[in-house]
Amino acid sequence: MKIKKLLALTMATVIAGSIFAGCGSKTEKEAKVEEVQNIEFWTMQLSPTFDGYLKDAISKFETENKNIKVKWVDVPWADMEKKIMSAAASKSMPDVANLNPQFAQKLAQLGALADMEKLAPGVKSNYFTGAWDASNFDKKTFGLPWYLTNGVTYYNKDLFEKAGLDVSKAPQSYEEMYEMAKKIKEKTGKYGFFVSFKDQIGMEAFEQSGVKLFNNDFTKATFNTPEAAERLKFFKKMMDEGLMPKDIITEGTGKAIQMFSAGEVAMFQGGTSHAGMIEKNNKAVYDKTGVGPQLVNTNGKINVAVMNVCISESSKQKTAAVKFAKFLTNEKNQVEFAKISGAIIPSTKGSIKDAFFNVSGGTTKEVARTISAKEMDKAQVIFPPIKNFNDVKAAFLTEIQKALTGKTTPEAALKAAEDGANAALTK
Repeated sequence: MKIKKLLALTMATVIAGSIFAGCGSKTEKEAKVEEVQNIEFWTMQLSPTFDGYLKDAISKFETENKNIKVKWVDVPWADMEKKIMSAAASKSMPDVANLNPQFAQKLAQLGALADMEKLAPGVKSNYFTGAWDASNFDKKTFGLPWYLTNGVTYYNKDLFEKAGLDVSKAPQSYEEMYEMAKKIKEKTGKYGFFVSFKDQIGMEAFEQSGVKLFNNDFTKATFNTPEAAERLKFFKKMMDEGLMPKDIITEGTGKAIQMFSAGEVAMFQGGTSHAGMIEKNNKAVYDKTGVGPQLVNTNGKINVAVMNVCISESSKQKTAAVKFAKFLTNEKNQVEFAKISGAIIPSTKGSIKDAFFNVSGGTTKEVARTISAKEMDKAQVIFPPIKNFNDVKAAFLTEIQKALTGKTTPEAALKAAEDGANAALTK
């Protein structure tokens, strides 16, 4: 009897020990699961304009992911490249960073950005191909596309009317734009068009015209061709005839917007956000502003500007970082962000189905948005990440400026530009 009682007591002790041991183990697992993961997120000059949206999005994400906390840091556009490169050098990069492909490509060259093809498999098909490809470099994808700005052609209906042009029809090609610009100059004395050869837009104009400036994988410059020479002569002719101001050599898109808003230039290509700038500068001109698609000749490319979300290769919280990047760029959040902005286009295919991008009330802003949305299936970043692109671009623009001012011939300029660009590409 005593033996039975002893055995019963021993078994009870063992069972109780097992139960308590089980409870202790479960608590450890729960503690591990609930351990907070802190990630840092940098954006490029989105504060204070989008403080409300981003704070709300982060709050929603943290509610859905109790064990992840996001620290948001906004960096001025002018400071971002220096700060992010410095952070990469000291291995203190933010876990998640909002960058443009040009900044990001420099980090990708250094191996500082994670490959999203591996970290986020299966999401590629959610995004527009042109937007996704903007973050491809060295057979890796260094970011998820976030928000886009697609180009349109703005034109002054008042100047069109005075020149005897149909105010309901925007030019469709560079040649059509030239003919319209001639009539505008003859009838009004105003400049017909503005495209800057101070920055990358000038290079893009060649590609939009159907001139191919690089080989298929962008490892070699092919500037020195008869097609490129003819296009350069075309732009010089426009400037010599007073159809474009000499400012195209020394000024960027900001000058184009300023001159258009003042009624001094009849047409320019800009982003969807530029409609708001025109309105702010001169409401009367804004009310008379028409919008058409980008100027694209046969075999030309439709351009789009991309902002992406990248993950640091050195991040210790990659899983949490990727989860946040996917959340930020999902269809629902992109639609909400675009509606608040009023000027950006989502990078996800599903978002573009929303009525916001398909129904226009007729204002310049609305027309620009709907035209941009319709072009997204064919749009692409004309110059995806290219090795040492700043040097390549400088080689091209320096020589093109010489040709436009008559300091050298188009053929000589293109040869010198090609040599300089290929030297940069082979460094």
